[in-house]
Amino acid sequence: MIPSAPSTCVFCDLVSGRSQSLPWNTVVFECSNYIVVPTKGALVPGWLLIISKKHCICSGALPAGGFQELEAVLEFARAKVERHFGPATIFEHGPVVPGTPLGCGIDHLHLHVAPLEFSLVQAVNSFVPGLRWGKIDLISDVRKLHANSIGYALVQEGPGDLLWCRSPKHLKQMLRQAIARSVGRSLQFDYSSHPHLQNVVKTLERLSVG
Repeated sequence: MIPSAPSTCVFCDLVSGRSQSLPWNTVVFECSNYIVVPTKGALVPGWLLIISKKHCICSGALPAGGFQELEAVLEFARAKVERHFGPATIFEHGPVVPGTPLGCGIDHLHLHVAPLEFSLVQAVNSFVPGLRWGKIDLISDVRKLHANSIGYALVQEGPGDLLWCRSPKHLKQMLRQAIARSVGRSLQFDYSSHPHLQNVVKTLERLSVG
C-alpha cells in the first residue's frame, strides 16, 4: 500500500497545481502517473526530475507492477537530456522513512536525470571513501532493498549498470554534494539555499526547441 501524503509535501502540491508559478515548477512532460520538471537547485543545465503523481517515499516503495511506466518515463527523460545536453546519469536517494538526511528534505518519490561530464560513482567515492557498491539488474529490484529497510543511493551512468550503496546516516544529499564538489560548487549543493535559477532557465529554453 502506498501511504497517504503528508499535508506539507511540496511535490504533492506541485502535482495538484497548488504550487507557485516558478520556473522549476514547469511541467515539461506528463503521463498517467508521473510528471517531469526541471529541478530546483540545478548545478548544471539540463537537470530534470521525474516525480510520482501519487505520494510514495521512493521507488523502492512502489508496488511490483508500478515500474513499467517509470522505466518508460526514465527513458524519455534520458533521451531528452542526451539530445540537448549530453550523456545522462540517473540517480535517486531512496529513504526508508521520512525525515532522514538521505531523503533530501522532500520525502516523495523522485528520480534525477542529469547531464554529468564525470562519473558520479567516482565522485561519490572521492567524497565518501570506503563505500561499498552493489549491482541490481532492474530498477524494480530496489523494492528488495526497501523491504529490508535499507536506505539506498541509486546511480546509473548512461546505459551502464544500476549501482547502489548505503549513504552514511548523517550525510545530507550525498549525491548532490558529490556533484557540487565535482563542478566546483561545494558549498552550493543545497537546493533550498541555492536554486541556481539560471541553469533552470537554460534547461527550459533548450528543451523548448523540441
